[in-house]
Amino acid sequence: MGQRTKFIYRNGRLLDAHSGAVIRQWNIKRDTIIPPDYCVVLETDDGERVAIVEDENAVWIEESGRRVAMEGT
Repeated sequence: MGQRTKFIYRNGRLLDAHSGAVIRQWNIKRDTIIPPDYCVVLETDDGERVAIVEDENAVWIEESGRRVAMEGT
């Protein structure tokens, strides 16, 4: 969505699409990728819910009751 930093999600890791560097990492029990919503929902090993969501404003990490925009987005 637009000219901003691009990320790839794979197996509990959020990667910088250009360098492959790990930006964030979680120990996950399961994940669900929802392409039409530009969303990935994770359930961590300790039972937490994490969502990675992209909208017209930014790429967001929703975790522990907080919603934070990823830098560069």
